[in-house]
Amino acid sequence: MEVSKCCVRILTKYNRIFVGSYFSRALQLIAAFTRKRDVVFLDDGVATYLVQERLKKLGRPISLFTLFDLPPIQDQRIWVHKFEALRERYRSTISDGRVFIGQNLFASGSITPQAYLKFVMELAEADRSLPLIYIPHRTEPKELLKKIGDLPFVDIQYPASGIELYFLKKGCVPKEFYSVCSTAIFSLSAMFPQAKFFVVSPDGYDPSKFPHWQRIARGLKSIPNVFFLPRGNAGVAEVKHFQNDRQVDGPVNLRNPC
Repeated sequence: MEVSKCCVRILTKYNRIFVGSYFSRALQLIAAFTRKRDVVFLDDGVATYLVQERLKKLGRPISLFTLFDLPPIQDQRIWVHKFEALRERYRSTISDGRVFIGQNLFASGSITPQAYLKFVMELAEADRSLPLIYIPHRTEPKELLKKIGDLPFVDIQYPASGIELYFLKKGCVPKEFYSVCSTAIFSLSAMFPQAKFFVVSPDGYDPSKFPHWQRIARGLKSIPNVFFLPRGNAGVAEVKHFQNDRQVDGPVNLRNPC
């Protein structure tokens, strides 16, 4: 009953409705009944690329509030933000540290857990001057996370909030972030333009399993502080150069990295 009352209020009272996930059936239903009102879809991670493609095919130029730079459909209104308000509210400093942003890539079949684990291990061991902080995605298999947590030079952490808010509140942001294709690369690189973000491609990883990978890659390549590392061992070898650069800059306090 309370849900019904809430829907009635949404459908009759408000002139502008913000919808959190395009792929939610319940929210799609609400949006369908509010055609005469202003419906604004919020970001749904990199799936926003798929949302825009779907809207284009349907000929529905619904408004978007998004982090991504997307070409508008017809007279579609797109509000692009780069977390300006949050960046103004929270002041952060950049310090030594490196983070791997985890993902559940296994359901899509784009990589096996064994190949993924091997790559994380090699990346951690490539630079022993700093521990590799591993922040998992909430859907990653627990048995795999246990193995990652047992790796040498890996410090697995479980933030109570989203990774963006975690580092904003912490006030100390690592210099280097690594990930395969996480949405967090887009958000964190906008929040912390002084940090560097590296897109990695482990051996055995097949990005073609993601239908929107080409759009994701183009978006990442347009960000000035995002860099693509070579595939597999060649990418790991480049990480060793980062270690040498830090040693030239001076010793690192391993007890208190960011």
